[in-house]
Amino acid sequence: MTFCFQSVLAQSGLTIFRPKYDERKLHYGFHVGFFNESTNVKFVDDFLSNTLVTEDSLNGIQGKGNAGFSVGFILNYKLQDQWDLRFLPGVSLFERLISYNYPNQVIESSVQNTEINLPILIRYKSKRRRNHRVYIIGGLTPNFQVSTKTDDPPSESFEYKSFNLEATYGIGVDMYMQMFNFVPELRISHGLLNIHKQNDKNPVTDLVDRIYTHKISFILNFEG
Repeated sequence: MTFCFQSVLAQSGLTIFRPKYDERKLHYGFHVGFFNESTNVKFVDDFLSNTLVTEDSLNGIQGKGNAGFSVGFILNYKLQDQWDLRFLPGVSLFERLISYNYPNQVIESSVQNTEINLPILIRYKSKRRRNHRVYIIGGLTPNFQVSTKTDDPPSESFEYKSFNLEATYGIGVDMYMQMFNFVPELRISHGLLNIHKQNDKNPVTDLVDRIYTHKISFILNFEG
């Protein structure tokens, strides 16, 4: 009779996987992510008030969105049944693009970046429903630039500060599988610090006051 009952549950999709998973205080895993980062450029007041347009005048500077890839580890600490503290160290590879818009041409500057990301996030989960939980997440993400590469000449290159701090929030689904938890997540991050760094060899950078980042990420978490 018990065997028949379990068979009916399995066939109807009601099998409860890993029923004691949430009793553990610590969970570990890894994550891979795909994201698009763009930059928001703020100009100095003198540039905004200049109405003189010539053949060589600069009309504007625009940050362009570009895709990136990240990978890292998961350390999840259970605070209460529905609250978790998550530390998600990882590495991101991406390229920042800036375009200089002149009346007769557009010049693009690109910098390839490698960053270490250290998100510290609080997660609030719904009650478990069979084999899934929906959750919201939020916190801060410190980012440390560890290497950059550009093929632009010094007169056209853009430079960025090596540290950035982002406000991060998102939503996801914790899905209980037979051997692990599969956790897809959509996350949004807004830069809180000005990452613009002056380049004395590129006079165009004098026209920029501040640069802030904006990122949309789709992350796949695998937790044991």
